[in-house]
Order: sequence, then C-alpha cells, then structure tokens
Amino acid sequence: MIWPLVYTTFLSTAISWLYARAITTHSWWRRANLVPLLGALFDTLENLSTSLVMWRYPQPTAVVDVLAFTLVKWLTISGSFVLLVAGGVAGIWRWRKRPRGI
Repeated sequence: MIWPLVYTTFLSTAISWLYARAITTHSWWRRANLVPLLGALFDTLENLSTSLVMWRYPQPTAVVDVLAFTLVKWLTISGSFVLLVAGGVAGIWRWRKRPRGI
C-alpha cells in the first residue's frame, strides 16, 4: 500500500517541476501532474478488487475478478513516465533555445 503513495508523489512532483520550467503558465499541459493520481486511484481499485476476490474465495466474484484495473493502472503509470520524459525533453529544448546573454 506504500508504493502508490511513493510513485504518485514522485511522478506528480517531478512532472509539476519539469512542466513549470518547460511549458507556459496557461497551457493545459500543466495539468499533466494529475495523471499519476489516476494511476494511484486504479492501483487502489485493483488492490480492493483483489482483496474482495480473495475474501470471497472459493465463491466466484462475477464482475470484480474480470475488471481491467491492472491494465488501466499500468497504462496511466506508464503514461505518467512518458509525460515525465516529455517534460524533460521540452525543458532541455527550451533551455537550449533561450537567448544567451552575458
């Protein structure tokens, strides 16, 4: 239960920090730091559904055992890392393009 807190805090903070330096203030891309929160939500739903299935075992749990929380969780977490790398590339690009002064 600690890992969702760890990766959500890291990804949200890192994306916020990078995008604050790489993207203009009024861009909707500045809300990219909310994507890791979705990952944490789906991770929590995955944990709850897994616990429910194990609690009810050996009785089948008709809907909960086939929900795709794991897939959606990994897509949002992977997407968060893609956003993190994209923010780093955008920040480096902006830093390289800034005017050089004395």
